[in-house]
Amino acid sequence: MTRLDRIACAALVAAVMLLCALGSPVMRWGLAGSVVLLLQAWSKPESRGELIALAVLVPTVLFLSAPVNMLIVHLTPHPLDAVFDAADFGLSTMIFRWTLAHDAAWRITSVVYESELLAVAFALATTDNRRRLAKTLVIGLGLGLLCFIVLPARGPAFAHDPQAFRNCMPSLHFTGMYIAWRLGPKRLLLRMFTGAFAAATGAAIIMSGQHYLLDLVAAFPFAYAVMAVSDWTPAWRRTRYRPAATSV
Repeated sequence: MTRLDRIACAALVAAVMLLCALGSPVMRWGLAGSVVLLLQAWSKPESRGELIALAVLVPTVLFLSAPVNMLIVHLTPHPLDAVFDAADFGLSTMIFRWTLAHDAAWRITSVVYESELLAVAFALATTDNRRRLAKTLVIGLGLGLLCFIVLPARGPAFAHDPQAFRNCMPSLHFTGMYIAWRLGPKRLLLRMFTGAFAAATGAAIIMSGQHYLLDLVAAFPFAYAVMAVSDWTPAWRRTRYRPAATSV
């Protein structure tokens, strides 16, 4: 490992220790994902740099998520929860209340919802398409934040909390996991795992009260739009390396 690699690992270990002591379950699961990426970096020297960069990116995003979301709260004083709740006839709220009333369902739902970053990190660690997947996830995050400003909503669990994050439309939890399944590892067992986790995440975001059904439906076209943007190549780049015509 280079000196920079060692510095990055040391910083990550410090962040893991801090967040394990002070962080939320989502942060802890995300940092478990960073550990998975670091272990893969250790076993794959040819990909060590990009794997370490991704491992460092996870806690960085987690650190920045709260201030960014608070800024969105400040910019969106009138969330659209009433509109989204009416659009699915209150079904999302009923599902959330049912889950709350059943302890086993709530515990399973919470684990699935909170551990999504670990599953995404697993996909990043095991895919041969790592750079494309990472690029697409970052683009999805950026576009998703813009959507939160345009279509702010808090979810059934927080619909009456004026300070709750407006991070519903679309569901970035499901979008990220769906993209991880589409662009992640192609080996059958690994693909079955990411696909099953994507389906479980789709159920968990509704059962946990974090999202409305409309957020889940919107996540599908949003994910395809994100993948299209990620794969798009500007015209100037397509022509930049075109071989010059030779005269006969």
